[in-house]
Amino acid sequence: MKKVLFSVIFAALSIAVHAQTFPTLKGTTLDDKSIILPQAVAGKYSILILTYSAKASEQIAPWFDNLYDYFIMDPDYDMNLYVVPMITGAKSLIAGKIEKQLKKSVQQGYQKHFVLYQGDIEDYKKTLRLDNKDVPYVFLLDKSGKIVYQAAGQYSDAYLDKIEDKLPE
Repeated sequence: MKKVLFSVIFAALSIAVHAQTFPTLKGTTLDDKSIILPQAVAGKYSILILTYSAKASEQIAPWFDNLYDYFIMDPDYDMNLYVVPMITGAKSLIAGKIEKQLKKSVQQGYQKHFVLYQGDIEDYKKTLRLDNKDVPYVFLLDKSGKIVYQAAGQYSDAYLDKIEDKLPE
């Protein structure tokens, strides 16, 4: 009986931790619109890609390109996709320069998908388990802003399949 009870409690805790709501994150898109996540994406499944180092940012393109082509360009999906470069610590001193570089490098039509966050990262690192600054973190949120899938690292098609498996039919 104790084993059954322990298993039930462990399963419930796993679900509760995994299905946590994404914490509030305020930022500005590269096309200069203020946005508050996850409130701004309520009502749609959404993919958020977070980075907080140059090395992690270098790995965004394969994630963004593949997720955009597969989920955003396909009319069968009604989803949001945002890349969130997190400008924190000493990088805040050159935030304007970073923003200018991003605006130059990101095509005009994609700028609405990039949200610059400036501020403290410690709560996000703890809450979202952002343990390795050198990799991007990808979150799939359900319509209410709950995290239903999380991945980290370099893009692979296996991640795309896992994201698709988490979407309702």
